Amino acid sequence: MTSRLLPHQGQGPVAQFQTKCCNNLAIDYADQNYFASSALDIPGVMIWDRRATSRHNANQSYTNALEQDGLPWGGALWLDRAVQNEINPSDSGDSFIRALRFCRDQAGLLGVLSRTGQLRVLSTRQEYFEEDVKVDGSPELLEVRRSYELDPLYAEANRKNDKIISFDWITLSSPVLQPRALVLRANGALDVLQKPSFTSEHPFQLIPWQPPHRGQADGTDYQELMNFESPHALDIFGPFLTEQALSDIPLFGPQKANVKSLVEQSLTNVPPDGRLVTEESKSSPSLLFEDASPIADKLKALRLASKQGKEQPDEALLSQLEQHEKLLTETRDMSGLSSKERFALDHTMLLRAQEGYRFDFVKNQKIVADDPWLMDVWAWAAGAEAAAADGGMISHPLDLGYMGVHSVWTNDLVETKRLHHREMCLEICGLGRPYDEEFKQAMSMSGPGRESTWYTMVAAHAVFRGEVKRAVQVLKKASSENPELLFVSLALQLIDKNGDDVKTALDFDESVACKTDPYLRAISAIIATGNWAEIADQKSLPLRDRCFVAVRYFSDDALTAWLDQEVAAAIDTGDIKGIILTGLTDPLVDILARYVHKFNDTQTAALLLSTCAPRFIDDIRATAMRNAYRHYLQRHRAFFFRAKFDVESTLRSKHHGRPTVPPPSRQIGLRCVYCDAEFKAEALSPPHTATATTTTTTSSTAIPPPLRTGSSGMGMGGFKPTPTGTGNGGTTTTGTTTAVPTPTSTPAPTPRTEARAHQQQANPYTEKMVASGISCPSCKQHLPRCVVCLEVVGMSRSAVGAGGSGGSGSGSGSGSDAEARRRTARFPTFCVACGHVLHLDHAREWFARHRECPVPECRCLCNSRINEELEYA
Repeated sequence: MTSRLLPHQGQGPVAQFQTKCCNNLAIDYADQNYFASSALDIPGVMIWDRRATSRHNANQSYTNALEQDGLPWGGALWLDRAVQNEINPSDSGDSFIRALRFCRDQAGLLGVLSRTGQLRVLSTRQEYFEEDVKVDGSPELLEVRRSYELDPLYAEANRKNDKIISFDWITLSSPVLQPRALVLRANGALDVLQKPSFTSEHPFQLIPWQPPHRGQADGTDYQELMNFESPHALDIFGPFLTEQALSDIPLFGPQKANVKSLVEQSLTNVPPDGRLVTEESKSSPSLLFEDASPIADKLKALRLASKQGKEQPDEALLSQLEQHEKLLTETRDMSGLSSKERFALDHTMLLRAQEGYRFDFVKNQKIVADDPWLMDVWAWAAGAEAAAADGGMISHPLDLGYMGVHSVWTNDLVETKRLHHREMCLEICGLGRPYDEEFKQAMSMSGPGRESTWYTMVAAHAVFRGEVKRAVQVLKKASSENPELLFVSLALQLIDKNGDDVKTALDFDESVACKTDPYLRAISAIIATGNWAEIADQKSLPLRDRCFVAVRYFSDDALTAWLDQEVAAAIDTGDIKGIILTGLTDPLVDILARYVHKFNDTQTAALLLSTCAPRFIDDIRATAMRNAYRHYLQRHRAFFFRAKFDVESTLRSKHHGRPTVPPPSRQIGLRCVYCDAEFKAEALSPPHTATATTTTTTSSTAIPPPLRTGSSGMGMGGFKPTPTGTGNGGTTTTGTTTAVPTPTSTPAPTPRTEARAHQQQANPYTEKMVASGISCPSCKQHLPRCVVCLEVVGMSRSAVGAGGSGGSGSGSGSGSDAEARRRTARFPTFCVACGHVLHLDHAREWFARHRECPVPECRCLCNSRINEELEYA
């Protein structure tokens, strides 16, 4: 197809472009050299430059770019997927892109509306070229600077009636205002959406995350911005203050605000301390929050305080998914909190990790006690772990451990009888749920007072399992405190004796139906109709119970269709309770990917997947979730908890005795500071094949170390630790047979190293020092000297523990303490700040009375503690 650009009055050149993007033509009114178009069958957008009328006026850079990228002549920018390529069967006859609109107030701002309701805004600009290659009148290329989603929740399944079907830009009176779009939704509602400003985000990137970031022990304000001098503060905070002043103001009509005066006023009132992010609540934290210690109790207190003083609307029974998402979103969107409350809300994952939220599934249920749905997930995982312990789910050659109902029922394993499938699926549905214990508690006279909903839940579980008599007993027991349940028990006895009296049951159902108790509603549905399909499709019931009913009462074909439908719905909505259906298998990664996208809970996702990935699942998303959680702990300097997670997850990944998680690379190596030769473990010769040199323990008094004047500490020679190495060369014990370490790379010798090597050739003990790892095998330079006794570290000490030279009475004392000091006396200690070296006993004695380095000309505070709250051994 051909797109032809004709002059308005019939005079002038005619531009003709060969393309099939001839739909939704849109002109950039702020820069009329450009216009956009799209095609019907692809989600791509092409932006054209109308100046491409002739090839003679095009610069060489533009021509080369078109040839390399394969763009048609006249193209300025091609986006092959401007919107998400999501196939909707109901819209299969429509084009992928429904509308293109350029903003009239800002050049290069293009809005793209897809058939699924996605409204993406693309901010484009011209590519940079040198001034000497520019040609007047030549077409130029564009690039996308930023992209925005004006309606990020467009893909939610429960917002089909709210999706955008049309839009247009609003012409504003001032260029200071951010562009706004008027949108029409499927339900007929009109909304105004504003493009976010990326310049106002800069002050948020200047928040100083000073270590240790573990709370408010230092008393500083939460999320306090950096302080700047007044001339600089205006430039840095200006966009944010302007955006704050222009929010929620009338722009049209007789009451419209004066934009210019508001901007000028905002730029003159810069806070002197720069605290723009903190939003302190007028009231102090609630008493429940102050008294709460675990993070679960703190979150419960926050939710309870947010509901106080607010009228709760009487809503019909919500589905389990809607209730869970409502709980999480309302917690995330809380406002007006104090700094302590905001810290607990923003660092939930960190506080849970500090309480031991790892791989003890029973303990995890207590840590997430504020989220009943997450508790049930860990309860199922605990039951699956107990069932798989000691090979309990292995029947050679099958391993059914951690598998879900859908995985077993769809026959992904081998051909077996359907009866066995149903029995296995019913057991999977009941993992982690003690039905017998619930019944005993319900029938116990000494049990704590419970609400009627708990008794109806226990009764409904008995009905689902076909134990109607147990359900009647529970309801009779509960009727002493809740008289209305007596009628339900009587109705259950009637249908248990005669299940054909449908009319009486229907009349009873109309009178007892409940809109607040999902289990009572399910029992009334069974009494009324006896149709188990209604129970399986009742979204207000937990997925575990609905799955149990479907497995027990559906036919084979109906059960297969129902399971496929529920798994697809769980993947589409990110319902983490879908673990009952999928187990710890590949479809769970799809569910968790959507769950993390919606709620950013990488912690729970990483913990769940550590059992199966990469042991049985090879998915890059599982690795990404694991790394995201590890990086989160690293950013908050929770090194201990990150190390615990690494160790325990590596142990859980073992398959046939070997861990499938690759161990992290070693972070310490050895490099000589003189010849720059680096040593690694794999470069050393094996002990049984290497040419060994037997060294004898020799006192340093018999072999005086060569002293060098004018230097001390690291300047006296030695090996320097490097963060990229993987070996540990140079750490051997004298008096044993050791191999000669070999450098991984031998650099070109310098005059100094050659002179040093020639000097060492005259020393008969040089080769022995090299063999024992004290001297560099390349330049023969020995390890550094202790800055207290000036002896070479790693060699035998003179009068260690006897108060002799360098001893300083380190051996004083008796018993095991003196023996431990004697054994550790030869170990060197390094200061990571100044690099000076001391023997361990000398370091203990020196820093017991000093904080500065022993070297006179060094002013390093080696003994200062950055993290005062840590306990140092």
